[in-house]
Amino acid sequence: MKKIEVEKVFREQQLPFIKRAFDSPGHIDWPARRQGWNDLVDQLCKTGHVTVNQRMNWTQPRCVNP
Repeated sequence: MKKIEVEKVFREQQLPFIKRAFDSPGHIDWPARRQGWNDLVDQLCKTGHVTVNQRMNWTQPRCVNP
């Protein structure tokens, strides 16, 4: 998979859950978002959808960093 595809999956499938579970009014839980991204990429690597090189070299998307 390409990074743009993984970012789309994260924004559409993971981020809404993270927002509901960890964010609160006036507070964005950046560590939870970063952990969610890292967990997704790690799982995709373990299942062969992304390479180890991709996992090690991709930067985190803007939606997980302030």
